[in-house]
Amino acid sequence: MAIGDVTFANRFKYNLINDYLASVTLKICLVHGVSVDPDTESCDATFRTANECAGTGYTAGGESIAGGSLSITEDDTNDKGNLDITANVTWSSLELTTPADATPDYAIIYDTVDDDVMCWIELGKVTNGGDYTVQFNASGLFDLTQA
Repeated sequence: MAIGDVTFANRFKYNLINDYLASVTLKICLVHGVSVDPDTESCDATFRTANECAGTGYTAGGESIAGGSLSITEDDTNDKGNLDITANVTWSSLELTTPADATPDYAIIYDTVDDDVMCWIELGKVTNGGDYTVQFNASGLFDLTQA
């Protein structure tokens, strides 16, 4: 470390994730034809009306990510806080009619309190009336580390 370097405590990283998730509910929705940058746009009703997929087996607004499937850890060995979604999200018998090619471009995870986008996952797999699963990385959704 050099003079002036800042180091955040691992407990602080853990608490940032934990405290945020204690005050919001997360949902995941499927979108297509995104014409705005989700990084600067909220995932509010206006955004979803313009971009959300629709069809059999899909409910507007997407699926809730249950609190029991969220795992937050403090990793003192690797100096990070980690958020893992331990249960994949599956839409049963999903057959999209919007978009016409039945291919969602992204899955967006957002909070339902402020409609803030947490992240988006690039997709591109066609739905065909079978189960459609967004499978999360086994090492977690993200790590909060020192930048």
